[in-house]
Amino acid sequence: MHRRIALAPDLSHALDQLAHETERSVSDLAEEAVCDLLKKHRRPRSLLEALRESTRRHPANDPHPPRAKRRSR
Repeated sequence: MHRRIALAPDLSHALDQLAHETERSVSDLAEEAVCDLLKKHRRPRSLLEALRESTRRHPANDPHPPRAKRRSR
């Protein structure tokens, strides 16, 4: 899916310069930025990632804490 995003002219220019300097496309840089933003806000990038996260939120899916060893007397 393609989306258009309107950027301020100075931001667009800075992004174009970075793309040129790093020899990457603006699209690649934008994708990296969005992934970083999603990670910062703890949001999944994909459906599979969302499903994995949902199973971690339930205590029943957590591994049991190790039992304390009894000392032999």
